[in-house]
Amino acid sequence: MLHPPHQPNASTLPHRRGYHRTAFTLIELLVVIGILVILVAILVPVISKMRIAAYTANTRNEIKQIASGIDQYFLDFKAYPGPFPEASLQSPNQGKLYPNATTVQIMCTSTENLIFGLLGGAGESNGTGNASYLQTAVGQGQMSFNPVAQFAVRYHTYGNANLLMPQPWATPPFSNGSSPGNPPLYSSSPLAFADRFPPPNTLPMPILYLRAHNGANGVTSSDMGNTIGGVTVTQVQYDDGQCLPYGFDTTNFPTDPATGTQDFMASATAGTSAADAYFGQSSGLLARQPNRYILISAGPDGIFGTLDDIFNP
Repeated sequence: MLHPPHQPNASTLPHRRGYHRTAFTLIELLVVIGILVILVAILVPVISKMRIAAYTANTRNEIKQIASGIDQYFLDFKAYPGPFPEASLQSPNQGKLYPNATTVQIMCTSTENLIFGLLGGAGESNGTGNASYLQTAVGQGQMSFNPVAQFAVRYHTYGNANLLMPQPWATPPFSNGSSPGNPPLYSSSPLAFADRFPPPNTLPMPILYLRAHNGANGVTSSDMGNTIGGVTVTQVQYDDGQCLPYGFDTTNFPTDPATGTQDFMASATAGTSAADAYFGQSSGLLARQPNRYILISAGPDGIFGTLDDIFNP
C-alpha cells in the first residue's frame, strides 16, 4: 500500500511571516546610548541656565519687595527705616546699642539698622533704660523711640521676617576669600535678608543695604578729599566701609570667575575708583540711586563685587 509523502505539520514550521525580534542588536544599543549622551550634553547646560535665571528672577523680586517696604515706610514716616541716624553708622563709628540686660555697647551696620526699622528688634527695654537688641523681637515691629512712649508703642512690620538669613549663623559663607569684620551683632546673630540663590557653601548670601547721605557730592569713601566739579568732596553718598563686615573689601575687588579679571577695576574711568564704578552709574561720577538707598545681592556666583551682582532697581 502506497502512502502519500509526509507533509510536515503546520505547527512545526518556523513562523517566518510576521516574525518579531525580542532584543536590540549591539549596534542599535550603541546608537541609542550615543543619542542620549548628546541630548544630555545639550539639555544639562540649558537646564542649569534656566535654574540660574529662575533664582535671579526670584532674588530680583525679593529686592523689589524689600524696596517696596522701604518706600512705604518712607511714605508713612517721611524718613528711611532704621532707629539709628545714618551718620552714626558711618564706619568705623558704627551705630551702638545695648544687648540684652547689659550696659555693654555693641555695633550694628546699615543692613542691620534696616532690619530694625522694617521688622523691629531694637529699642526693647533691657532694664537699664537704654535701647537694646532683642533677637526674639525681630519680626514683631519697631518699638517707639519717643522718650515718653518708649517701650509702649510698637509699629507694624514693613517686611517679611521669613526672608531673613537663617538663625543662628555660625559660619559666614564668604566665597571671595575675605574675612568678615567684627560688628558683634553680625558675627553672633546676623540680621540681613537672604537672597534666593542656592548657597555656595551651606547657607544663602545676605542682601546688603546702604543708605545714601542726602546731598553728598562724592560717590564712595575713596572720593573723600578729591575735587569733583570744582568742589572738594567732604561727604559721600555711600560709605563702602559698611560692606567690610560682610567680607567685601571694595578697595580690593575680587576676581570675577566668569572673566578671570577684576572687571570693576577695568571699568573705572579716569579720576574714579573701582568702588565708584561699582556704586556709581554710567561714568562712575554719579552714584546709583543718589540721595536714596541701594540693595545689593551677590548674584549667582555668591561673590560680592563681580558683574553679576544685583542692584535695585
